[in-house]
Amino acid sequence: MTITPEMIREELEEADRELQKAKKRREEAVKHEARIQRRHDALRELLTNTGGAVHDDAVPPLDDGEQRHVNKTDMIYKLIASSGAKGVTPVDIWKAVQKSNTQMHRNYVYAVLDRLKSGGRVVERSGKYFTEAIQ
Repeated sequence: MTITPEMIREELEEADRELQKAKKRREEAVKHEARIQRRHDALRELLTNTGGAVHDDAVPPLDDGEQRHVNKTDMIYKLIASSGAKGVTPVDIWKAVQKSNTQMHRNYVYAVLDRLKSGGRVVERSGKYFTEAIQ
């Protein structure tokens, strides 16, 4: 049997379709992993903020005099994400911030919420904030 240019084109088109499907599956897997990672991080942060112990041998405990660097915007976003479909109010966020002993002015919570909202990462409904994925 002779291989013709038309046969090669057909094989190439089939390979292109398979490649596109594989790329789409990979993108979906990356998005899924990112969602799971955000949920994991938010739950971990929430557990830490509520006084629960996080068991992770890879992270050494802090000395009494050592100050932990906290990304405050990420902390607030993770609190919102961990609230799920229930949502969270700015007052709830402020209480969690106080409980975590993170140095932050109360107005900063509202500034971060406005920034997250204008960036499309969170939505506000009836005074509660939700991640864009929960609607």
